Amino acid sequence: SASPLWDADGWIVPRPGGARQDGYLFADGGDFARPLREFVRLAGRIPMPPRAVLGAWFSTYWPFSSRDYLAILRRFQREGMPLDFLVLDVDWHTNGWQGFDWNRRLIPHPDGFLRKARALGVRISANDHPSGPFLPRDSRYDEVCRRLGWDGERIPRTEIPEMHLVPAPVRRLAARARRRPIAFTLSRRGEAEAFMEVLHEPLRRQGVDVWWVDGQARSDVPGLDPMAWTNHVFRDGTERASGATTWIN
Repeated sequence: SASPLWDADGWIVPRPGGARQDGYLFADGGDFARPLREFVRLAGRIPMPPRAVLGAWFSTYWPFSSRDYLAILRRFQREGMPLDFLVLDVDWHTNGWQGFDWNRRLIPHPDGFLRKARALGVRISANDHPSGPFLPRDSRYDEVCRRLGWDGERIPRTEIPEMHLVPAPVRRLAARARRRPIAFTLSRRGEAEAFMEVLHEPLRRQGVDVWWVDGQARSDVPGLDPMAWTNHVFRDGTERASGATTWIN
C-alpha cells in the first residue's frame, strides 16, 4: 500500500517506508447491515446529491458577457425549458488561465449579474484551473503571500504546466515581473487553506455555488492522487465555510 495516511489533526502524511499491505476484514456475525456501517466508517459517507445537480446545466466555452448570459436564461424561461445551473467558463475572470478577479469587460457588475441570474432560478458554477499559474497581477496575490509568509520576489521557481495557455502579453509581463507566479501545492495544509479561504471563499459569499475543478493542483506527498486530493480540498474547504453539504463539477 502506497497511499498516504491521516494524522491526528486530519491531514495527510506520507506512509512510512517499507513493504506494507493494508487488509480489511468485514464480518457480519448475522448482522448483515453491520459490514456496510463499518465500511462507511472506513471509507466515508456518500452524501445524497441535491436534485438540482441531476438537472439541466448550461455550459459553453465562449466569452459570454453578463448580458449574453441573462438573455440565454430568459430564453430558457420563454421556451419553458427547465434549467438548474449556469456554468461560467474561464472568461469570467481575468489574469489568464487561473484568476479570481472578475472580467469587468464582460461582467462589469458581478453582484448585480449574480443576483439577476439567481432570480431567474439557476445556481452558479464557475471554472477554476487549480494547476495555475496564479499571477502577481491578481488582486489577491499580496494577501496570499501575507497569509503564507512569502515574499513574492523569493517564491521558488516552479514548473507550471499550463503557463503556455496564458495569453502571450500576460506571459511576457509575468516573465519580466520581480514577483513570481504561484503554482499551489495543495498537499501542504497552509497552501490549501489559503487557496480556499483567500481565493475562493469571497466568491462563494458573492454567489458562486459550485466550482468546476478543471484539472489538478500539485502534490508533494508520495502515493497521493493529485486529482482526487484537489477535489477533496475544494469540497472540504467549501463545506467548512458554508456549513452545508456541497459538491463539485
